[in-house]
Parts: sequence; C-alpha cells; structure tokens
Amino acid sequence: MVLMIVAFTLGISTAVCAQQIHKSPEETFDRIVNELNLNSSQQDEITKQKSSQKDESQKIKAQLKEKRNELKSELEKESSDRAKIDAIISDMKELIAQRIQQRVESILTLKKVLSPEQFKALNEKTKNLFERKSDR
Repeated sequence: MVLMIVAFTLGISTAVCAQQIHKSPEETFDRIVNELNLNSSQQDEITKQKSSQKDESQKIKAQLKEKRNELKSELEKESSDRAKIDAIISDMKELIAQRIQQRVESILTLKKVLSPEQFKALNEKTKNLFERKSDR
C-alpha cells in the first residue's frame, strides 16, 4: 500500500514537472509578459501584435514547408531539373528572409510598447530561458 502511494506521488510530481518543462513557446511568452507588469494599453498592443504575427508566421511556415516538399520531390526524381531547383531555393531564401524581417519588426514593436526597463527585463528573462534550454 505504501509502495503504491509513493509510486502515485512520484508519478504526479513527474507529470507536473514535465508540464512545466515542456510548455509551448506561447505559454512561456505569456508567462514572461505577465511578469513585466504591463498596463492595459501595453497588453492590448502586444496581444494585437502577437495575433497578427502568428497569422503571418503560420502562412510563411506553410509556404516554406511546401517549398521543402517541392525541393525534395525534385531531388528524388531520376533526372532533376536544375533550373527548377534553383527557383525553389530562391523562393525558400525569400521566405526565410521574410521570417527574419518579421522577427525584427516584432522586436522593434516591443521596444516601442515597453518601457526601457520592461524591455531590458524581457531580454534578461528570454536570455535566461534560452541558456537553460541550451544546457539540456
């Protein structure tokens, strides 16, 4: 009986830890933003930005996936068309550039919305988060 209770408790604590460790990027971002003590105007602006960014990001991600599949198909053919491969690669480069541009725009928007102290705190929190992930 005691062994069952210990096993059950261990199972629950493991599940809770796993949930905390494997949060989605959105959940992690929301948690960090909540820690910044934003006013309602800042919260509205960040929510609006996040929503529009997510929509655009999903479009780019889908297009990039489609281009990867096209490239894979073309490379798997018995006789690949070099011009078609080059065109696909060019399209992929453009999509990757759009992702980078979107990320930079997002950072610049955050700089406008947040106070310098809040932006610095956000950078510290995300820096610490990525350092912990790279230590795994």
